[in-house]
Formats: sequence, C-alpha cells, structure tokens
Amino acid sequence: MDSRSFLSSAVQSLAWPTAAVIIAILFAGPIKRLIPLVRKLKWKELELDFAEKLEKAEEEAEAAELPPTPLVAVGAHEAANVGNERHYLIQLARVSPRAAIGEAWRQLEHDVREALKRKGIDAPANMMRMLEVASKNQLLPERVTGLVADLRGLRNQAVHGLDFEIDLPRAIEYIELVERVRAALPPKPVP
Repeated sequence: MDSRSFLSSAVQSLAWPTAAVIIAILFAGPIKRLIPLVRKLKWKELELDFAEKLEKAEEEAEAAELPPTPLVAVGAHEAANVGNERHYLIQLARVSPRAAIGEAWRQLEHDVREALKRKGIDAPANMMRMLEVASKNQLLPERVTGLVADLRGLRNQAVHGLDFEIDLPRAIEYIELVERVRAALPPKPVP
C-alpha cells in the first residue's frame, strides 16, 4: 500500500467519527437546554418516568381531597409562614433533590408511626403494612393509601435510580404531596 492509498483509507475511516464529534460540539448548547424537558428516560430494561408518576400522585391527592399546601417560592426567600421542617426540606432540595425526597418520606413514616402510637397501636416495621393498620384504624383515609404507595415508588425511584436527574420543582412537588398526606393524619395533641 502506497502513501496515497494509506492516506485515503485513513481519511475515510476518520470521516464519520470526526463529523460526529463536530456535530456534538456544535449542538451541545441546544441539547443541554432540551435535557430538562425530558420526561421519560429508558436505559436497557429500566424505564424511569418520574414526572408522569408524580403527576398521577398529584391527581390522586386531589381525588382524595387532601388539603393543599401553601405555595413555595423556588427563589432565594420563602414566605414567612413556611414551617421549619418544610423550610429544611426546601433548602435540602436545592442542594440534593434526591436527599430531600428521602427525608420527606422519612418524615411521613415517622408521623404515621407516631399517630399509631398515640392511639395505642404498635406500628409494624414495614411502611406499607403500617399504612394498612393506619387505614383500618381510621387514622388515614383509605383513598390515601394508594397515593402513599405511589409516593413510596417515587421515593424508591429517586433514591435508587441513579441514571436520571430530579430537578428542584419536581422535588418540591413531591415534598408538597407528602405534606398533604401528613396533614390528613390526626393532629398531634397540643401540650
């Protein structure tokens, strides 16, 4: 093979990879702007559809007539009437939306456990079983049990699904849904 043939072969071999790199560089900005709009991400056999499931959970909360939570400003300052736990969760969501979702779920588990304890009922260790007991003892409306199961699935997806990102508005939406469920529990006695 002479040098002309070698050079021709090398150019042909590198043409498509070079074109792909140039296109990726040219369109990097527009692609980055489109990524937050992605609502569904599929990787091998794992399909992550966090946004749609969150919307379904919101519809279930409306159907269960759970009280709405006060609106949250995503800006630097929240309203003065935002509670300490909520303020903490919003601040955490700004740093790590996944961590905020996990913490919101932990607070819900704690509140269900405490509501059972106040009624003199031993709380099972398993959250889904705990919800069944809470529902049977009329601590939580039965319609809310399905919503909580959906919130649990979303929490699992957020905590264990590492191949997608959760943005701040979605984390806040999740936190608000959890707060609506928490508000449906019997109030704590005032000391």
